[in-house]
Amino acid sequence: MRELFKTRAKLREFVNIAPGDQNAQVLFEQRYGPMFHGCEPQDYYVQAAKFRQAWTVKEPEDREQVSRNLEEIFAQERPLGWGTLAMNMVQVNFGDHEYPIEIRPRNMLDELAFTLLVSADSLGICENPECPAKYFVAAHHKQRYCSYDCADTSRKQAKLEWWRENRQGQAKPQRRKKGRKTQ
Repeated sequence: MRELFKTRAKLREFVNIAPGDQNAQVLFEQRYGPMFHGCEPQDYYVQAAKFRQAWTVKEPEDREQVSRNLEEIFAQERPLGWGTLAMNMVQVNFGDHEYPIEIRPRNMLDELAFTLLVSADSLGICENPECPAKYFVAAHHKQRYCSYDCADTSRKQAKLEWWRENRQGQAKPQRRKKGRKTQ
């Protein structure tokens, strides 16, 4: 479970890399390593844009396009590095009833694509219009904000609007003065 949480956090950070945002791309690569051997900064922007399509799927054609994008990632043969033998992504364990099939990502791009596949029902877009990283993987299906900070900002804004609509013009209630009781 902890590994899934880590890969979902990595997916969230990756998908929020904006086109041309070199700082986010460099920071991502420093934290997690390259997406695949020999990748260029432009590869991050292109792949992140393709991944973001999954968050906005509405029509069957959109779903089909996201599926083709992921198939392309899994089918593509990329170099694994110097002296590294080619590795199969799927390992079949005949007779192992607990893990009959094992998915082994060849590189980080495979890992991110697989995480996107298993998290497809949990993709969310933060409802805070000022959120700097609006694409996220929800912890539960009713989650509307990517973080506590975004939820808190929106909650404070809603309270302020309610107060302005309902209480702003009213006079403050008079407080009784402390001291002696009057008879």
